[in-house]
Amino acid sequence: MSESGFLVKVATGGAADLLARIRPALRLVNQLGRMFHAGTFKMGSMAMKSDAMMLVRSDLLDRIDAIAAQSGHLQLANLCDQVDMIRHIARVYNLTPVEQMASTLESALALDGHGAMVLSYLDLMRDAVGCEAVGPHVTTAYLAAMSLRMGA
Repeated sequence: MSESGFLVKVATGGAADLLARIRPALRLVNQLGRMFHAGTFKMGSMAMKSDAMMLVRSDLLDRIDAIAAQSGHLQLANLCDQVDMIRHIARVYNLTPVEQMASTLESALALDGHGAMVLSYLDLMRDAVGCEAVGPHVTTAYLAAMSLRMGA
């Protein structure tokens, strides 16, 4: 959402909607802060990176599960916003398979609206979040699996 879009939302009373959308990210920041202050990880350590990625992956899984739980009850615009947030988080944390599948789901939603195919995307995205392998071959494998599921 652009800065001007943010201001319009707040000015028109959409502040509660915006807060609901960013609340999971705020929880993630709070968890990281608590872990740092409790000494669970030290700056620059491998444990810190691993713990942080576990929190990011957990947040993504929560977001995917929330969409799946609301499947069929979400308005298309809200569904697109939630998928876009997943795509953005995946891009920031270099979870390329998740980013690409979220992007493909966004395109499918733009073409066809939402339907049963959303759950197939979410199911594979959930698997991709848990995958620790990296590289273009991993993204290609997940996109191929999605293509097979969609019958393309």
